[in-house]
Amino acid sequence: MADYIWQLHCQTEGVYHDGDAFPALKTIDDTAPTSTCPVDGGHVVDMVPKNIRIDGSTLLPTSAIDLNEGMLIVPRGTGFPASPAEGQVCYRSDLDEFHAYDGAAWNIVGKGTPHADLTSVTSDQHHARDHASAHSNSDADEVTVENLGTVATDTALILKPNGSGGLVFGSLILGDGTVTVDGEIKFDRTNEDLSIGDGSASQIIHMGVWKTYTPVWTNLTVGNGTSSGRYTQIGKTVHVQISVLLGSTSSIDGAVIVTLPITMASLSGANFALGIVTFLDQGVGYFVGHIGEDSTTSVRVNTLIGNVAFVKLNSLSSTEPFTWTTSDGIQMSITYEAE
Repeated sequence: MADYIWQLHCQTEGVYHDGDAFPALKTIDDTAPTSTCPVDGGHVVDMVPKNIRIDGSTLLPTSAIDLNEGMLIVPRGTGFPASPAEGQVCYRSDLDEFHAYDGAAWNIVGKGTPHADLTSVTSDQHHARDHASAHSNSDADEVTVENLGTVATDTALILKPNGSGGLVFGSLILGDGTVTVDGEIKFDRTNEDLSIGDGSASQIIHMGVWKTYTPVWTNLTVGNGTSSGRYTQIGKTVHVQISVLLGSTSSIDGAVIVTLPITMASLSGANFALGIVTFLDQGVGYFVGHIGEDSTTSVRVNTLIGNVAFVKLNSLSSTEPFTWTTSDGIQMSITYEAE
């Protein structure tokens, strides 16, 4: 029918509206609307433009189909109808899905799409919209993302909580290495530190674990003695401990300088106090010294020379603060700001 749909109102099954028997289905054409339309020898049917109510009760607003009982079966098959109209609905029996045509494309109706089947979707349009059925945090909505399987290399999972919401992970394994991309996080397994990118550089979040390193000495020959260094970094603060015990082939030949494990922020002068050092004169006792900046990668070890009026700094030598020999040693503790 082009413009009008005729509607049969039956008092009982097989009876016309005017009470006569209804012998068989009749074809109703699109005759222009009147108050009544004669069908099958003058029997009367009521007419309402573009409206069907299949139970004989009060009519619904124009352009409606109301099934009070029974069911409506839409076009179905293993493909989409040709030349569809906007608003058309069909059922894909091969996919077990209802689809509706929006004027440009067929869209799934009432069924979630597997992530692997999503096409032409930007990263910002991938959202988890299913809320947990039970909330453990008051009335807060929760989204559970589980069983993601193996994620391809360099594939990002982006979770964006709304408002002041947070992310809670049962466990999270970060990729190895350092990053510079703004907001990206990895774990540097070599140095046991977190790396957070700021858009141009990697900002290191140190875990406070003590690590060993090998100090490099200037004007101090370790020989068959022993030398060790360890450090920890918490935020921008670095703590260092260095020890050396002289052997029979060890020697000190002048102003002693030793390297740092982490580059230091530049200071205003070489005499800026960075820590304390003790010198062991085996069999005699300990002497106290001073640690000062030599460069951003090393420090200078000084003795303290006292007289009646004051104490002043002095460089180490083979005879300062005493004559060095086997089993003598140096222990120092240093604290400074990382670059």
